[in-house]
Amino acid sequence: MLGRVSPKSRGRKVKTDRRGQRRVRGNTARASADAATRPGAAGQSPSLARSEFADALADQLKVLGDPESVPSAFQAEVATSVVLGNVTEAGTKQGIKPETTRELLVEAIRHMVEGLERRTPPYAQPVLRALAVLAPPEVAEYAAEAAAELAGDRGALPGADDGTASAAAGAPPWVDDLARVTPGACHVTEDEFGETLAVLCEFSYRGGTGPHCVFGVIDRAWHGAVTTLVVADEPGDKQLGRMEKDARRRGSKVREVSPADAGRLLRDAIASFWKYGAAPGTDRGERYGLLCSSLAIASARTAVLAPGAAVTDTAAERWPAEARRALVEEFLASPQAAELRDPIARKVPHMLAMCCAGHLGCEPVLIGPSMLERVLVDALPGAAIAPDRFGKAVPQAVRAWTDWLAERNKLTDRSRRRLGFSLRAALVRFPGAWYGPAAHPLRRYLEDLSDEDASTGSVVNAVIERRVFAVPLPIERVGGLAEQSDGSRREASELDAAVPSDRTLITVMEASARGAPQQRFPSFVTVVQQLWDGDPPEAWQAARRLRDAGRSRDRVLDRLARTWDAHGGDDQRYVAALKEL
Repeated sequence: MLGRVSPKSRGRKVKTDRRGQRRVRGNTARASADAATRPGAAGQSPSLARSEFADALADQLKVLGDPESVPSAFQAEVATSVVLGNVTEAGTKQGIKPETTRELLVEAIRHMVEGLERRTPPYAQPVLRALAVLAPPEVAEYAAEAAAELAGDRGALPGADDGTASAAAGAPPWVDDLARVTPGACHVTEDEFGETLAVLCEFSYRGGTGPHCVFGVIDRAWHGAVTTLVVADEPGDKQLGRMEKDARRRGSKVREVSPADAGRLLRDAIASFWKYGAAPGTDRGERYGLLCSSLAIASARTAVLAPGAAVTDTAAERWPAEARRALVEEFLASPQAAELRDPIARKVPHMLAMCCAGHLGCEPVLIGPSMLERVLVDALPGAAIAPDRFGKAVPQAVRAWTDWLAERNKLTDRSRRRLGFSLRAALVRFPGAWYGPAAHPLRRYLEDLSDEDASTGSVVNAVIERRVFAVPLPIERVGGLAEQSDGSRREASELDAAVPSDRTLITVMEASARGAPQQRFPSFVTVVQQLWDGDPPEAWQAARRLRDAGRSRDRVLDRLARTWDAHGGDDQRYVAALKEL
């Protein structure tokens, strides 16, 4: 849906080096952002690191004090947005969650404002004024107050109609135009599956000057997060022409909406990006960098269109367990589900609906190429808590589910053919993902359950509670290498809880780490196996009583092992002793 946007129309007045790397008038914005988001600079305290980061940001933004480089409010807003966006891009590329990156940015801006208040360099006023409208709300008001104080008038906050703030501070004349824009026409268009929604909003400054537009693409198959964001210094009709051409190609239409509706869509989509980040498999190239660089200015524009707090998690709220269950029952009663008779196949649709609402943050009734790819390759393998063999039932169930939703959503024949191609491609990749390293570790704890038990939630939950107590999940196990009979070694986290010999190694490594004498290892191995099997049931009953009474897991296992040592030769006496624990 994104039309080709030239470097000029991107609205980013930045110089480009020979490799096309973005930078603001010769500074090192990206390098500083990389350093700021890199974990733990050696020998530096957190406060010192934040202070140096704040100084680096201020140095990058001092270009706002140069009238030749930044002659207008739009260029000032773009330059500020690019600098702040470099931090987001660098942090997320290093694997830091967007929320954490945002917190780092807020703290750095707070330190920067404090530094500008103390030193009051010539560029302090325009920088503070720009931050007052483009910084995250948590710190924007602080920047506004600092700007007013530097202007000698606490009441002349940025954006004041009388223009006295800029005049008093000797700041560039454009500071009073920052974010003071008038909305124009707003348009939206959907793709043929309803997976993406493109939004275009037009703006201009006072007197109709400086026309520009914000174009965003919202990913409805990933928490409704914004996936493309462009701020272009061109009239909106050019981007609108590209939208209409793309819509015709996809058999959809562009429709005009109110500025408030468009603003809410973009506002909520930007909030979802900050909360959930980009969708799995997102290319972190130029397009992603452009999104990050546009976040601040686009957020300021959405505040003009639709003031107020963002709304997220609507899919999970609209589709609680009862609603998902009703949807699946409707499907299971359909002709498409007629061949799904065994309990495993009839459980798969519940897993699909859960993945959509709970993991992808999208409507379970949505069906499209992106949703199929993400469910089958990203979400389902890592979220499904079921024996490995359940994967064999997935293709048949997904085909029936896809056919049913395609009919329910009234997709055209053309869209159904495209959907079929996407489904076949995703199913080719599914086995590698299902049995791959991203598989949910709890699956191995259910491997020996019958189909009926593995399809019953109450049974599965009880088994998981008992077996995870007996054998910790890979991430919770003690560290170290386990030597096997053939002389090879594996990390404890690589051992398979479903294999008896691996369970023994895990238990022995734990006992050794606790300092238990070697002669007691067989007792620990025995009680762990009893807990795993649930036989005798009194062993787990005793373990739960001790755990609920506040005993640590290590203490509980030690009590059970000592009870086995004392009475293990007599089943009746052992069970009686367990009941007394």
